[in-house]
Amino acid sequence: MKRTATLLLLLFVMSLVPAFASAQALPGVEIDCDDKNPELDVHPLSDASVDITCTITNPSSFEETITVDNEWDSPIVSMLLSEDSFTIAAGDEEQFTVTFDGQVRLSSSETWDFSLNATVTNVGALPVPEALATSASVNGDLSVAMYGMVDLQVTDTSTRTLGESEETTISAKVLNNGNGEDRVWIEIANIAELETLGFTFPEGARVAQTIDEGGVSPTVDVVVRSPSNIEASDRHEIVLTASSDNDMDAQESEVTIPIQLEAASESGGFGGGLEEFSNDDIALYGGIGAAVLFGFFLILAFARLLRRKADAQPMVAPTVDLPDDELDLEDEDEFDFGDFDEVDSGGDDFDDIFGDL
Repeated sequence: MKRTATLLLLLFVMSLVPAFASAQALPGVEIDCDDKNPELDVHPLSDASVDITCTITNPSSFEETITVDNEWDSPIVSMLLSEDSFTIAAGDEEQFTVTFDGQVRLSSSETWDFSLNATVTNVGALPVPEALATSASVNGDLSVAMYGMVDLQVTDTSTRTLGESEETTISAKVLNNGNGEDRVWIEIANIAELETLGFTFPEGARVAQTIDEGGVSPTVDVVVRSPSNIEASDRHEIVLTASSDNDMDAQESEVTIPIQLEAASESGGFGGGLEEFSNDDIALYGGIGAAVLFGFFLILAFARLLRRKADAQPMVAPTVDLPDDELDLEDEDEFDFGDFDEVDSGGDDFDDIFGDL
C-alpha cells in the first residue's frame, strides 16, 4: 500500500514537470555567503568569534520551504546557524548568520573546511520526495588570524656612565608570544635624537630576528658609542623597542636605559680618575683636608706663643758673693720693677698671633 502511494505521488509530480518546464519554473534553490574564507581573531584581547552572512534564494515561481544543514568537524571551534529552515516566496530570498566561536591563543597554523547545504523540502504545501529534492551548497575555509605579541627583555637596565668616545653594550632577548613564527625587529626608537647629540652605533641600531611561535631569540647586542666631544655633563635615555613583523598593529615592547655623559673638563682636573669620586667622597676628603689644615695652624700658633713667651722673660744676672760691708742697701729704691709689666697675659698673645696669621 505504501509503495503504491509513493508511486502515485511520483507520477503526479512527473505530470507537473512539463508545466514547470514550459514556464521555466522548476523547483530550485541557491545559496551563497559573503565570506567563504573567514578568519578567526584569537588575540588574547579579542572574543575569538567571527560571523559571516549567507543568503538563500528561491528562483522558482512557487513558494518553497528550504532547510539548511552544515558539515563541520572542528573539536575546538563551534559553527552555529542563526536559522536552519526558511519559507521563501517565489523569486525572494532570506539571509541568516553563521557564527564560528573558538578560543584565544589558537595557533595560526590551524584551519578547517566547512560546507552549507540548502535543500527544497516543499513546493507550496506539497512535500517534495527525497529522490526528487533540489539542493545547493556552498563551501568555505575557516583559518586562524595571525597576531603578533613580543616581549623585550634587557639584562641590565642600570645607568651607563660614559666619557667622550666610550662604548657600552646593551644585551637583549625577545620572547615571541604571538601565534605564529615571527620576524621581530629590535631597534633604538629615539635614534634621530641621539644622533643629533653625537651618539653613534658602530654595529647598527636595528636588528631582525626570526623567532618560532612561543620561542625566544638569541641574545642581541646593541653597541652605543658616546659623542666624541662632551661640553657638559648631562643625562639622556636610550629607548630600545621590539616589534612584530607579522602584525603591524601589535603593541611594541619598550625598555629605557639611562645614559650619564661626563664632560672631560669635569673629569681630568687633577688626573688619576678623579671623575670617579662622588659628591659624598669629595665632601669627606674635603673635611679631612680642612681638619689637617686647622691642626697645622693650631700647632704654628702654639709655637709662636712659646717663642714670644721665651723672648719676654727677663735676663737673670749671675750671682756674685760680696762682703756684707760692700752692700749698699740705700740703692734699693733704684730698682724699677715696672719693667716686668711688659709681659702681657697669654690671651692677648694668642690674639696677636692669630691676627698675624
